[in-house]
Formats: sequence, structure tokens, C-alpha cells
Amino acid sequence: MPNGRVLLVEDNEVIQMLASAMMDQWHVNYKIAHDGKDAIEKWIRLKPDLVLMDCQLPVIDGYEATRQIREKEKQTPSEKPTPIIAITANDDETTQKLCEEAGMNDLLSKPFQETELRAVIEKWAG
Repeated sequence: MPNGRVLLVEDNEVIQMLASAMMDQWHVNYKIAHDGKDAIEKWIRLKPDLVLMDCQLPVIDGYEATRQIREKEKQTPSEKPTPIIAITANDDETTQKLCEEAGMNDLLSKPFQETELRAVIEKWAG
């Protein structure tokens, strides 16, 4: 597994526990944010190599959190943009378009399997 830092943004405790157990098993260095506001604050502080962003979050949703992160990245154009992967149960065309418009790089459908999460982490945090 990559040595990068992952920020998991998820308000559902069951999904947090499942993803955490998988990432612990793979020795992934990760932190959890519980809402979009928390995600932005932790992104600024931690500078993760990958963000796994739930789309439906309290306080600030994942789309808006992603837009705000992308705006902040524009302030330091010398740095490479952080890959942000949408995590959503709705992977229809409308959701895919919303993810793309917000600036997300990819989409992971819930419920995801261990192999799917691992593949996304290896692809984007490698």
C-alpha cells in the first residue's frame, strides 16, 4: 500500500468503522472528518495525499467542501491538487455530473467492497 496520508470524510459511523478497519489492515495513514466543515479544516492542517469524500454530509456537503478545497488550492498553484474521490450511494449520471462539476476526480459507490477501496487508494495515493 502507498505511504500517503488519506482523509476519510464520512458521517456514517458504520462506514467509518468498516473503512477504518480495512485501512488499519493495510497500514494506511488516515484521519477521519465527520462533516464538510471538518474536512476543509483537516485538509488545510494535514495536507493529505488523498481525500475520500462522502457527498451527503452535514454542515457542508461533500460537493461544496470539494469546491472550497479546490478554491484554496488555486491560492498555491505550485502545489499539485489533492485527488478527491466521491463516496456515494447514488452513482447515477446526475451524481457523476455533480461530482465532476465540484472538482472530484473519481467516484466510489457505496456499499463498497474491500478490493474497491484498496484499488482507489492505490490508484490515487500511490
